[in-house]
Amino acid sequence: MDDINSLGERFQSLIFIFLRGGTMKIRKNFSIIFAVVMILSLVLAGGAAAKTADKVNVCHKTGNGSFILINISSNALPAHLLHGDAAPGGAVPGQPGMELAADCSVLAVAQTGLGQTPPVLPNDVVGKRASKVDVCHRRGNGTFILINISANALPAHLMHGDGLPDGWVPDQPGRKFAADCSFVEIPQKELVETLTISPTGASFVSQPLLAGQAYELIASGTFTYNPAHNWADAEYYLKNGVIVKGDVEGSTPNVLDLSINGPLVNTDWGSYQSSHIYTMSWTGTGDPLSFAIYDSNYLDNVGSLKLEIWKINW
Repeated sequence: MDDINSLGERFQSLIFIFLRGGTMKIRKNFSIIFAVVMILSLVLAGGAAAKTADKVNVCHKTGNGSFILINISSNALPAHLLHGDAAPGGAVPGQPGMELAADCSVLAVAQTGLGQTPPVLPNDVVGKRASKVDVCHRRGNGTFILINISANALPAHLMHGDGLPDGWVPDQPGRKFAADCSFVEIPQKELVETLTISPTGASFVSQPLLAGQAYELIASGTFTYNPAHNWADAEYYLKNGVIVKGDVEGSTPNVLDLSINGPLVNTDWGSYQSSHIYTMSWTGTGDPLSFAIYDSNYLDNVGSLKLEIWKINW
């Protein structure tokens, strides 16, 4: 800016010389003035070009709910954020416990305490671009108050630490806003459903699991699978005093293994646990899950396993 001001001052001086110099200096002074004008134009044009050239990467939400990496003008960023896009490495809008990788693929993440999933924008903001919207505004002392602002100002408020009523409180894991911007404590995970899985060959079906939602499956307990009272759990069983992984025995697949979405599907519950408690992370697809235990003979089986489905909130 100082260079531009200096050029402007020189331009004024040259005009003064031009006016005083008379006809003998007209051509010479005119050439100088012309050169200064051209230099000044190039400087201003270069600054404008540099400003226009600012670009940022954005994870753009497609019609099927997935994200792709695109490069846009920084001036267009607020509008993209308003319509459900997000930054690479940031949280997935409306999907607690999920974040975007550098290539915009969606990953499930454990709680870090840093960065909360931005709440889903109200439909009247996204679809109709309503003129006003309620916001939980962060004050200097860290508390929040309910204010009503222009919808056009919403992206800037969200980027500076404000939130939406009924949405997550920024940078405070386990807290959501109530409608009046007071805090509501949310458990890190909550039990959705408990199933009793009997070793009968039947399938036991859960309720539908939300698409994109992170869950934890916990299988526990043992049952006996023969008259000798040998035990079996979700992944292992005892045979002739030896603990065997329920995978493949001869030509029989997944013997005494707790399988998901098909009795012959090999579901690996991990290493042996003497507590007979096994956990598995799962991401919902909008469909239910089915659980079954495969055996070549169900008539001598006694007991059951317990399967818990926990919803991960943050």
